[in-house]
Amino acid sequence: MKRNGALIAVAIFFLNPMISTGQSSAIVPGSEQELSGFGQNQLSNLTADNNFEDWWSFSVRSGYSYTIETIPIGSTDTVLTLFHADYLTELDYDDDGGSVQLGSKLRYRANANSELKIRVNEFLGAAGNYELVVTESYSYERAILGRSYTSTFDQFSEFERWWVFESEVDQQLELRAFSVDPNVDTLITLFEGDGITIIDSDDDGGEGSNSKIGRRALIGDVFIIRVQEYFSRSGPFEFSINSKEIFIESMPPFDEPTLRSFTDEGNSEFWWEIRGVQDRRLAFSAIPEDEKLDTEITLFDSNRISILGRDDDGGSNGGSRLEHFINNDLLYVRVNEQYGSVGSFNFLIESLPIPLENSENEIHINQQLIRRFSENQASEFWFTFEPQDSRSYRFETVTIDDIDTVMTIYDLESFELIAFDDDSGSSEGSRIDLRTDVEKLAVHVTEYKDVSGSFYFVVLENEPPFRLEIDQSDSTFSESFTLARSSTREFILNAQIGKTYEIEIIPIDNIDTTLTIYSEDMTSEIGYDNDSGEGLGSRFELLGGGEPITLQIEELSGEAGNFELRLNIQ
Repeated sequence: MKRNGALIAVAIFFLNPMISTGQSSAIVPGSEQELSGFGQNQLSNLTADNNFEDWWSFSVRSGYSYTIETIPIGSTDTVLTLFHADYLTELDYDDDGGSVQLGSKLRYRANANSELKIRVNEFLGAAGNYELVVTESYSYERAILGRSYTSTFDQFSEFERWWVFESEVDQQLELRAFSVDPNVDTLITLFEGDGITIIDSDDDGGEGSNSKIGRRALIGDVFIIRVQEYFSRSGPFEFSINSKEIFIESMPPFDEPTLRSFTDEGNSEFWWEIRGVQDRRLAFSAIPEDEKLDTEITLFDSNRISILGRDDDGGSNGGSRLEHFINNDLLYVRVNEQYGSVGSFNFLIESLPIPLENSENEIHINQQLIRRFSENQASEFWFTFEPQDSRSYRFETVTIDDIDTVMTIYDLESFELIAFDDDSGSSEGSRIDLRTDVEKLAVHVTEYKDVSGSFYFVVLENEPPFRLEIDQSDSTFSESFTLARSSTREFILNAQIGKTYEIEIIPIDNIDTTLTIYSEDMTSEIGYDNDSGEGLGSRFELLGGGEPITLQIEELSGEAGNFELRLNIQ
C-alpha cells in the first residue's frame, strides 16, 4: 500500500552519492559574480587566487525551469553545485553530466521566487577556463481540453512532464496518461495552481500501466498536472484532458443488489446519489460477477469534489467495500473499473449496526488487549478511548497471525470520521498517531483479507509536543534533543505563509530517525521522509501555509540517543 495524504509539500531526495548534506556551517565565498542574463555564455577562469572555484548569483521565478551548464575550455574538468541563497542548503550536484566532455549540467524547477547560488570548481584543483550558461523556460506546457499530447520520458526531463490547464465552470474532467511503449509505466499527479498542493494522484488506474484521474471543476480553476515514469525508464507516452457527461442514479434500496455492466461503449464508471440518510453507518460494496474485473469505490461530499473515502480490493472476489458513517444530507458514490475491463458487478448498500458503549470495549493507556477474528464469530472489533487535551496518542494493532488489519477512528458522539490507516504499522498491522479535542473516540478494527487470526491492540501516550517559539526572521534554527529507545518526539511549528522550511533531523548518536509532518491535530499527513538526510537522518522541504504543523520524529533502530533539529527558513 502507498502512503496517502493531502500533501502541501515537496520532498527533496538526494540520490547522488557525492552530494554533501548536513553541513555544519555555510560556505561563504570571498566574492561572487552576477549572471549577465539567461542564455548568454559567460567566460570565467579558475585559478589559485579563487581556490579554483567560482560563485555565481541569480534569481529564479516561480513556475519556471532553469538549465545550468558549464562548457569547459581545453582540459578543464568542472564540477557544478547549486545552493539556496544561504550558501548552505545544497539543491543539486553534477560532475561530467554536461553536453561537452568534462562539462556539468543541472536542471532546477522553481516553486517560489528566490535567489540561488552556483558554485563551479575544478575537479582536480587545477587552473582552467570555462563558460557558464543558464537558460530559463516556462515549466508548464499549456493543455487544451480535448487534445492529445505525445511526449517522451528521458533523463534530461528527469522522467517527467508538466502541464497547466484552465478549466471552465462546472466541468467533469478526465485526465489520462497512456503508455505508447509497453515498458513505460505512467504516474499522474494533479496539483492546485501553485504546483505544490496535491489534489489527487494515480498509478495504474487506467488500463494496464496507464493512469487516470477524474475531477470535477466547480469554477474556472487552474490545475497543474505532472506525468512521471514510475521506474525512471525512457519511452513515449500520450497525455490528454477531456470533459465527460456523467449520469447519476438515485440511491437503491438497502440490502438489494443492483446489477450494472462495464462495456466498451464508454460505461467505465457508475454514479449514485445518497440523499436523505442521516446518522446511519453504511457499507458500499461493488461485487464483480466476472473474475477479471477490478472495481474501485469512491465516496464524495455533496460538491462531488471532496473525497470522503476510497477503497480498492477491500471486498470479496476482487471487489471493493467502503464503510462510512453518514451524517450528510447529500453524498455521491462512484464505482469504476480499474483496468478498463468489461463485465458485470453488483452494487450493494448495507445498513450496519452502530456499536454500543460498554466497559469491555474501553481501553486505557498502555493497556494491551488481544482479540481474534474468527470465520464464525467476530469480523470486526470496536474500542472506546477518552483522550486528554493537548496530548497525542499512538493507536496500534500488532498482528500475531497472518492477517492484515485496517483501523478507523471516529468521534463517538457524532461518528464523524477522524482517521484511517492500513499497513502503517509493523508487518501488516495498523498505526495512527493522533492529537484531538474530541471527548471520546470509537476505534474500529477490521481484517483486510477476510481470514481468521489474532492481534494485539494498544494505545500509547506520546510525550507532550514541544512548541517551537522561534524568531522566524532568522534564517536558521538548531537545537539538540533526546529520543528514548523506539520512541517519538513531537514539535509544533507555526509555518508562515510564503516561507520555505527545510527541516533536517541529524542523528548525533547511532540512531535511525524518520520524520513525519502532520497538521497540528495530526489528522492529515503532509509529508514523510526516512534517510534522505545525513547518515540515518531525515530531511524534508515544505512551503508554509499559515497554519501550525506537527513534526514527529521517530526512532527506528531500537536505540536511545540524541539528534539535532535544524530548520533553514527562507
